[in-house]
Amino acid sequence: MTPAIYPWKRFWCPRTGKLNLSDRGYLWNPDSKYGSIYNPDVKSFSEIEKYPVLGLLGEPGIGKSFAIEQLVENTKSKIASEGGHVLYLNLNANGSEARLEKKLFDSIEFKKWETGRTPLHIFLDSFDECLLSVPTLSRFLSGEFKNLPTHNLFIRIACRTQDWPIGLEEFLIANWGKGNVGVYEMSPLRKIDVIEAAKINGLDPEQFIEEIRNSEVVPLAIKPITLLMLINIFKNDSRFPASRSTLYRKGCLSLAEESNISRRDAKQFGDLSPEQRVIVAARIAALTVFGGKNAVWTGPVHGE
Repeated sequence: MTPAIYPWKRFWCPRTGKLNLSDRGYLWNPDSKYGSIYNPDVKSFSEIEKYPVLGLLGEPGIGKSFAIEQLVENTKSKIASEGGHVLYLNLNANGSEARLEKKLFDSIEFKKWETGRTPLHIFLDSFDECLLSVPTLSRFLSGEFKNLPTHNLFIRIACRTQDWPIGLEEFLIANWGKGNVGVYEMSPLRKIDVIEAAKINGLDPEQFIEEIRNSEVVPLAIKPITLLMLINIFKNDSRFPASRSTLYRKGCLSLAEESNISRRDAKQFGDLSPEQRVIVAARIAALTVFGGKNAVWTGPVHGE
C-alpha cells in the first residue's frame, strides 16, 4: 500500500534552542498569531535557508527524508528564474568514495557551477546511512570542500541527530565561518498537522484528537512514526487500548524498531531487538531523570 502523503509544513530548531510544547503537548504553532513569542527559536526552512551550509538533523522516524525531498522541489521552483541548479543525492545508494565523487563532483550540475556564476544548491540526504559503508565520508567531503570556492555554493546535509559528526561540523565552521553554518533539528508536529493526518486517513479529526487527549498520548502523536501507529489502531478499533501503559509500550517499541526501509533491506539495523533497546532506553531515561540531566554528551570532554 502506498503511504499517505501529508502536506505538513515542518519547522527546525537549533540544538541550543528551546521547543515550546505548551499547546497541550503539541508544538506551539510558529505560524500562529503569537508563534514568534511562544516559539522564538523554531524556524521554517525559508527563515534558515540564508545559511550557505546547513546541517539538518532529526530523530529516526521524525519525517526528515520526506521533508528534504519537499525542500528540494521547493528550492527548484524558487531558483528556476535565477538560472541556478539543485543537486540532490540520497547517500544511502553510495557505497564508496569513488561512487560519491562521480555522482557529486563529476555531475553536470556541479560542472556548470564550476564554470559559471549561478548558484548551486547541494542536498545530501541519508548522511548517517552512508557512514555505515563509507566511514571516511566526513574526511572525504572535508577534503573536497576545502578546495572549493564558497561563493554561490549552498550545502544542505541531512543526518540522524546521534550520527552527526562533530568533526565535520568543526571543519564546515572553519571553512565557511561560524555565521555561515547552521545546525538545526527537525521539530515535532503541531496540532493542525495531526488533524490534517486524521482527515487524510478518513478519521473524524475531533474524535481522534479527543481520544489522544483522553489517553494522554500526545507525545506519541507529535512524531510521524508513532502517529501512524495511533492512526492504524484508531482505524481498526475506533478507540485506543484502555491501558495507557500498553499503548505507551507499543509506541516505545515502534520507536525502537528500525523504520528505514533501506537500512532494513541492507540488514543494517543493529544487534539488539526493539525490546532490548527499550530496556536500554529506560535505564538511560532513569539516569537522566534522577540525575537531573536532559541530554547525553557523546563528544570529547576537555575538563568541562
